[in-house]
Amino acid sequence: MKIFPAEQMGYFDAIQAYFLELTGRGAVLSGRDVRLLVDWRDRGADVAQICKGLEQAVRELHQPPRDIFACRYYVEDEVPKPAAIPKAEPVVITDDDDLKTETLSRIEAAGKKADREAFKEAYRDCWRRVSELNAAEDIIPELLDIEDLLLDAYWAGLKLAEQRKVLEQIQTEIESFRSMSDAARAQHELARRRKLLQEHYELLPLLDL
Repeated sequence: MKIFPAEQMGYFDAIQAYFLELTGRGAVLSGRDVRLLVDWRDRGADVAQICKGLEQAVRELHQPPRDIFACRYYVEDEVPKPAAIPKAEPVVITDDDDLKTETLSRIEAAGKKADREAFKEAYRDCWRRVSELNAAEDIIPELLDIEDLLLDAYWAGLKLAEQRKVLEQIQTEIESFRSMSDAARAQHELARRRKLLQEHYELLPLLDL
């Protein structure tokens, strides 16, 4: 099965798309899923290693796993062990209050840097939504939802010619995935749209730190 390239889709989206292709289930990342993925990435794991573990889990479990967390023991066999890498100071999401504060700061900075009013308004709405989150709870699933809303608002702020150019690039790239299911294709297109807006229009990723 073909692994979707992380450089085109982003780390989280590439793993989500692969999980969907393996199981037929569109995985909505939970807070514990994201924490696992961040931990594995900080330990030096790449998308291919994680996907190998997911594939092994699907082969060996009696029922298709419901989420990435259910595959964790199989993925752990593929990713670098904590003791095998030198000490560093990776980005680790541990405290939702700190995460909320950091996210608000990054949104504010991105809004000030934005070069058109539609983008600034998108960041204002994003900042408001994040500020209303209860940091005493797991805010990561809600941050993922807010990130999708930010993407939609950013997309609406593009000119039609800019939107057309992005869509044409995605369609050209996706020709190499002829065996992709309709659901995975839709997820791939969304991920590529997000990635291209990050690269060319400075869309802020809320969680892909």
